[in-house]
Amino acid sequence: MNKEDKYLTIPNILTVLRIIILPFVLYYIIIDMQGNRLIIFSLLGVQGATDFLDGAVARKFKQVSSFGKILDPLVDKLTFDSVMLALIKYEFPVFLAVLLITRDIVIIISGYFIFKKKNVIPVSNIWGKITTFSLVVYLISFIAGWEVMKNIFLYTLIVAICFSGISYAIYFIKLKIRGENE
Repeated sequence: MNKEDKYLTIPNILTVLRIIILPFVLYYIIIDMQGNRLIIFSLLGVQGATDFLDGAVARKFKQVSSFGKILDPLVDKLTFDSVMLALIKYEFPVFLAVLLITRDIVIIISGYFIFKKKNVIPVSNIWGKITTFSLVVYLISFIAGWEVMKNIFLYTLIVAICFSGISYAIYFIKLKIRGENE
């Protein structure tokens, strides 16, 4: 079996651990976000740490796999999108959740077609990383109730979403054009 085809690797196990933790995060948000902030932040902290570790371990020990390249960003999107939907109960901006979830769906669908046609797994770019960072800070501010930070990062996040959407569209169009010219 090729290294790229391995499923049972430490990084992939860490990614699956994030999936296992997610229902607990959602449960504590839904039953009482204010009263469970410490638990929610702890669980999200473990998710964040395992997200960082799975990439670091994969690179360090040469356990990068195609499965992991697909699973990791899907779990990121599932986590963020689920948390946003759960937070709507607490007046999380619906337009923001719709915007981010729509962007994620477009990225997933486009990535799927590129993978099927060219056998290339699209990767996150700098605007995707800025969007993720801004979303993390916004979510922390939202859950913690830090109004000033929440307002600052709401606008930062909206700008990042727009730029990441444009950059991904350009990336996907370039891949499509390259594919048609080959």
